[in-house]
Amino acid sequence: MIKIVSLYAQYKDSPADELICDVFNFLISKIYNNLEEGFSISKQNFIPPDDNIIIFRKKQRQIRLLQNILSYKCKYFSNDVVTRIFVNLRILILFVFWIFTVKNDKSLKKHYRDILKKADIVYFAGGGIFQTSYVQFWLGIYAVLYFCNKYNKKVIFNAIGIEKPKILIEQIIYKILLNNKCIVAITTRDDIDYLQSILKEPSKSSKILDPALWTRECYQVEPKKSELIGIGVIRSKIFYDNGIEVTVDKVLQFYVNLVLELEKRGYKCQLFSNGNKADYKLGQDILKYLGRDSSFLAPSPETAENLVDTINQYKAIIAARLHATVIATSIGIPAVGIVWNPKNLGFKEALNLNWDFITFDKFNNVEYIIKQLEKAISIGINEYYLEMSKKHTLEIMDVISRRSL
Repeated sequence: MIKIVSLYAQYKDSPADELICDVFNFLISKIYNNLEEGFSISKQNFIPPDDNIIIFRKKQRQIRLLQNILSYKCKYFSNDVVTRIFVNLRILILFVFWIFTVKNDKSLKKHYRDILKKADIVYFAGGGIFQTSYVQFWLGIYAVLYFCNKYNKKVIFNAIGIEKPKILIEQIIYKILLNNKCIVAITTRDDIDYLQSILKEPSKSSKILDPALWTRECYQVEPKKSELIGIGVIRSKIFYDNGIEVTVDKVLQFYVNLVLELEKRGYKCQLFSNGNKADYKLGQDILKYLGRDSSFLAPSPETAENLVDTINQYKAIIAARLHATVIATSIGIPAVGIVWNPKNLGFKEALNLNWDFITFDKFNNVEYIIKQLEKAISIGINEYYLEMSKKHTLEIMDVISRRSL
């Protein structure tokens, strides 16, 4: 019996991450189904326990406070170059602190031992775990790799989201993590060039599609006939967090203008979120601004199934969360992405979608945005290209999985 552990990054308000793992398990089951010895799959969250996260965040606040005090007390520390050095030093201290914690905290060691010790193969199921570095997924990734080395387990990263961090020490951390000796293979849905540039063995890597593109098959979704347009909201500060100079008020006004123009043209629309609390809060703010009742904002999905059901009720969507567009595309619903991160454009290119996604410089041009929506509805998804691309992905996954046995 081959024992597989599939890992995902589950926070309390992130059902899309669990969906990625569910669909990955659906795919990997198809691949291992013909094994004579059989297999089992255990789905696990690789994020460290809350108690350890709380201690880490406390240490992070202490170091940041020290930096702020030094910056206030001494003009020298306000210099941009020195500030960058200090940021790198702060993250380095935190990384060393976390290494010490993983190696010495008994409850943390038991947590990961219970998850990993009986596994034959450990998969990271997918998601943007090497993106948006401020989320610090490297905490759980380091812990998993440390114990997989200790217990001599094989590790495969599947369809990870990856991009080059802006902070030097985080680039080094990524390089340390991804060159770990227990790693058998790494596939990415995103920046294959950057991934290969940091690997000692680039041949271990390849580019594939996001597993969520099999949502329709995994959840046995029957597309609904609808005239409703879904507008996926996202927390306002995510643009600023990713280096886009867009104010909170401008993001709110963007959504308001989009709703009003769609309705002016005779479209029926509804706001929705992927389950993130801050996203949903923006949806409530838009409702308040427009003076609409609560039905204009879809209930916040609490499970992966809820999220799929929400998106399946639309004719087309305009959405900022990548996995809203991925899920919609899987079901056959045209999706226009709102770009706050290169991964959104990467998805468009990977699927050869013949309409534009919306970058921040087009936020004021609602006519252009609606033109792209109408173009997406008119053209639709190239089903042949999608199925051929999915077939190619499954072939790569099959080769990697069998090679790891």
